[in-house]
Amino acid sequence: MEIIVNHKALDKGINVIQLETASGAAIKSFEGAQ
Repeated sequence: MEIIVNHKALDKGINVIQLETASGAAIKSFEGAQ
């Protein structure tokens, strides 16, 4: 699956990285899926 990297800043200036997966990207893992 592809991972989406989101850089965010929380309160008090704390920087974080949020990692997400795209559910639509998972479809290509199944044979015959469109």
